[in-house]
Amino acid sequence: MNSKTKFKENEIGMIPEERSKCMSSEPWPVVEVQDVCELIVDCVNKTAPTVDYVTPYRMIRTTNIRYGRVDLTSCRYVEADTYERWTRRAKVKAGDVLLTREAPIGEVGYVDQYDTIFLGQRIMQYRANPNLLDS
Repeated sequence: MNSKTKFKENEIGMIPEERSKCMSSEPWPVVEVQDVCELIVDCVNKTAPTVDYVTPYRMIRTTNIRYGRVDLTSCRYVEADTYERWTRRAKVKAGDVLLTREAPIGEVGYVDQYDTIFLGQRIMQYRANPNLLDS
């Protein structure tokens, strides 16, 4: 959005008055997230045991999620068995959206590559239903 973008109030707050040219001219729909996601997963609510050496398995922490991105440069590493236990509900895939729910709350990161990463504490994972949204 540019500095000339005008906003309007709706039931969820302020939204742009006009959608970009690549989007429909229909009004912005208001939907509940569970209605447009094929997957919503909360993290395992404890810290995974880490190792002091590099492995292919990286734990995403809240500090790795900032400004709409997931930064993999300062991840902690785990063994394969830990990775499998911590991803038993779902594996993180490219296109998923991660949201911090504490420390700090509300940071969002788009997963733009597939890797053997998994959720650390205080992180939610959302996967859009591709028939309804593209992430």
